[in-house]
Amino acid sequence: RELARQMELLNEIEQLVDTTRRAHAELGGEFERIWLSESEPYALDWTLKRYRDVDQRYGELTARLKAAHEAVRRGEPLPEPEEIGLVLPSSLARHARPRQRIPEPLQPAAPWLAPQASHRWGLVIEAGESDRWQLPVEVNMSVPAELAASPVRAFWLQADGPAREILAQLDNPAEGGMSRLVLVLPGELPRQSAAQVHVYLGLSKAPALLPEAVEACQRDDGAVIVRNNAVQLTLGAEGAHVYEWRSAAAEDRDLTMPGTTGWAGFSDLGGAYRQSANRLTCLARGPALVRYQCEDESGLLKTISLFGGCSWMEVILSDAVDYYWDFDNPRNFAADGPSPGQYLFSTGDTGAVGREADGVPAQVRAAADWAIKWNEQRMALGMTTPEVAAQFVVGPGGGAGGVGIEGSRPASHFVTFAGQLSAEPAQTMQQLKQTLDLRQKSSVVLHGLQTK
Repeated sequence: RELARQMELLNEIEQLVDTTRRAHAELGGEFERIWLSESEPYALDWTLKRYRDVDQRYGELTARLKAAHEAVRRGEPLPEPEEIGLVLPSSLARHARPRQRIPEPLQPAAPWLAPQASHRWGLVIEAGESDRWQLPVEVNMSVPAELAASPVRAFWLQADGPAREILAQLDNPAEGGMSRLVLVLPGELPRQSAAQVHVYLGLSKAPALLPEAVEACQRDDGAVIVRNNAVQLTLGAEGAHVYEWRSAAAEDRDLTMPGTTGWAGFSDLGGAYRQSANRLTCLARGPALVRYQCEDESGLLKTISLFGGCSWMEVILSDAVDYYWDFDNPRNFAADGPSPGQYLFSTGDTGAVGREADGVPAQVRAAADWAIKWNEQRMALGMTTPEVAAQFVVGPGGGAGGVGIEGSRPASHFVTFAGQLSAEPAQTMQQLKQTLDLRQKSSVVLHGLQTK
């Protein structure tokens, strides 16, 4: 009986999707007829392409519905609506509570590595089922009041060598009056492995900053500068764009499309969002994480995070969108520029980046988990939507775009990599996708507080 009900609902949904798809196709045909009745065909294809993209999206949705139909017929459980694409993804967040609490301290006999500290907490950070790289950890904790306002230090305990100091900060308060501990594990943490970390609290003064620390300051014009040892970003209030992205590996060259208005720069949402005024609120000031919440006039929230030592930025939106672009300078990768580049999608589709002179027709696209382009100097620009496959587009730069999604299945979580590659392009992007997937997060086991 339940099977029959599921089949009936799936049939109804398929009919609704098919009706909507045909309606869009008819609108596209009517738009073309009206346009040609009074205008030349020049630029018509730009709009018709959007109708084709919508048709493709509904076609992909229909295919997923048919696959769900077949699965139910075989007796398999009905997939979740998010998996099929029938609802927008739920809100995403990196922070979490500890998976488990163990009363006993972690390695209580280990040397006390921060002499000024009065207490230390032990954490076991579990990679889970994915390999992790430059793993950020955010955990909400109940910290004694006398320790919550003091600086912290953290050390990654190595099985085969001395402990390594890592970036750490304690922001207070977080949800429900709890403090939020932020750590960044540099390097790799293989799947099904764990990192043991001692976090020292109760320091009388702030320690010297590690070289990879991230910090922020506000300019006189209201723009915010966020920098670590790898990149420097300029965040503007208009559209909450990242109007500059300077890479230390490229002698501080700005990789974005020059300009501080309109679509120039990274993290462009297009439409009414492009030039909307945003209120910029700092949620975390470093040294492990700088985070800004940007709220526009419509209430859309864009949360931008830069972690210490990283050449990538994380953006989470309160509402999912089907358009999101990073516009870069054509001099970076365009075929008719000084440093021609290659592109690659997670599907394996690859080739030469197009010419700036060809504009939008030079774009290439694929339904994929990520896209990246790079040049012989190993400078790269890449983007991933870790939780969902999207309609990715790679352009030659300028008005034709750098890397983005357009006419896509909606997404709300974006990660941009821009800088010098230390690994192969595919490895870099796959590591970012796996590390930052908020539906497959790492977990934390919290050990008891130890007094010196």
